[in-house]
Amino acid sequence: MANGLPKASSGSAGLDLILNGGFPRGRTTHLHGGTGTGKTIIGIQFLLSGARSGEPGILVSFEEKADSMRQNALSLGWDLAALENEGKLVILDAMPDPKAVMTGEFDFNGFYSLLEGAIRTSKAKRIVIDAIDVLLQLLNDPANERNQVCQIHDWLSTHAMTSLLTAKITGTVSEYPFMEYLTDCVIRLIPLNEDRQRMLRVIKFRGSDFVSGPHPYTIAIGGMVLIPLAEMELRYAQVTGYITTGLAALDEMMGGGYIKGSCVTIAGASGTGKTTFACQFAAALCNNDERVLYINYEESANNIVAMMKSSGLDLEPAIRSDRLKIVSKMPEAMGPECHLYKDITALQEHKARYLIVDAISSCKRIASEAAAFSYMFRLIDYCRKSGITTLFTNQITGFQQAHEVYGFGFSSFVDTMIFLDYVPIGGELNRTLLIMKSRGSQHSNQYREFLITEQGIRFMDVYTGKGGMLTGVARLEQELREQLESRQRELAIAAKKKEIVILRSTLQTEMSASEAQIEKTAIELKSLENEDGISQEARNRRELIRKSTTGGREGRLDEHFDDGGRSGRGVRS
Repeated sequence: MANGLPKASSGSAGLDLILNGGFPRGRTTHLHGGTGTGKTIIGIQFLLSGARSGEPGILVSFEEKADSMRQNALSLGWDLAALENEGKLVILDAMPDPKAVMTGEFDFNGFYSLLEGAIRTSKAKRIVIDAIDVLLQLLNDPANERNQVCQIHDWLSTHAMTSLLTAKITGTVSEYPFMEYLTDCVIRLIPLNEDRQRMLRVIKFRGSDFVSGPHPYTIAIGGMVLIPLAEMELRYAQVTGYITTGLAALDEMMGGGYIKGSCVTIAGASGTGKTTFACQFAAALCNNDERVLYINYEESANNIVAMMKSSGLDLEPAIRSDRLKIVSKMPEAMGPECHLYKDITALQEHKARYLIVDAISSCKRIASEAAAFSYMFRLIDYCRKSGITTLFTNQITGFQQAHEVYGFGFSSFVDTMIFLDYVPIGGELNRTLLIMKSRGSQHSNQYREFLITEQGIRFMDVYTGKGGMLTGVARLEQELREQLESRQRELAIAAKKKEIVILRSTLQTEMSASEAQIEKTAIELKSLENEDGISQEARNRRELIRKSTTGGREGRLDEHFDDGGRSGRGVRS
């Protein structure tokens, strides 16, 4: 029950989601559409859903023989005869004789008696009146047509049957618009368009909300499959933890690896190594006993395995162990809904927790860009809800075409974007990697050169030289020039250091010589000072003697000193 209105499952999870629970229980739903839109299939699917849940049903056909319906149903995996034998389904072949209808001999009361008998026998709760338009066309009287539809609607309401009336429609205008007014729920089915898509649109639903359309759908084993483009609310599994990229260097650049449950896109021109990175990721997952579904739109499984051996990857053990399943298909082989259905089915059957699609750029060959967007969006949406980690490769044209990196305009749904590019320098092309974004992780913002060798992908060390990024020979030449410049600087520094030592030594020698000269001069000065002191002392003594009080004595002394002491005699005055 939703919004207070009881619902009955249609048998299609996607359609139930759009109808917010299913068809209105105890009321009438009108389903109309063009040829080949699957009206009868949806009706039978509705009855089968009831049979499985304990609500037997009645199938009334005004167009197709009962045996033909049973046989056609087998192609979808439905055994209607078995359900009939179990009393869960009653098929009434009600194709009238056109002459009887036109002459008024067709007994509608007998028709209702037939239905009541089937209800009593099977205790049916659901009923599908298929191709009611065939009966109305035979009446050939607008007033009578409306009359009969009103009677059928009233009869169904009186018996509280959850009913489905199907009718054909040409174009977008119904030939019996009054049916849309009478019924509680109206659904229109649109035939295959240029994108090979059937569309479903809910026109009205009394007493209930619903998801407006149009919604693409397909017919597959098990009936109508509808995977909505939008829902009432987003319910995504929480992304948490890291999973290795398969390359230790890339794990470090990513801050730990890819985040589990996220969406990763690796974009680049042809030959940049997108498939190699994807296969490296797949191989690492399989080595950890994870299950991986690898969808390839460009190469066969055998070619992928053979190509990867040249880069040191052997995928055969993972394939033999059934951990890795490679599905190769042509984009043009089917419409987007069939691709989507088969992809989801393959994920479920393989029980894969990781999906790789190589390359999403090929999806443009499936249909228009809008249809390709619808397909990719719903595939990502399904994986997010299921907690499946996805990795897509996207081939872009030319070099550094940033506007093509994300593809189809769903960049907001991509958690991690890795850009592979060629860098033409010095007459050669070298591969580089840039992590453009990675939600929820601290990642490198540097371009990193990498090589694809026989031992796998090898990242070059971060270039720390002058100027912008250099790769290949240009990087080698620049590094050699920098090494030479560095060596020359080292030699110049060593020479200057030696010169300083020599200057210090010369200075020390000169200082030693100067100190010796200073010491010698100091000694000489000291000697002169001593001599001067002695001379001064002698003068002082002489002065003292000469100032003596004895004058004669002075004279004699003077005389004595004057002749040098050689004679004691002198001339007396």
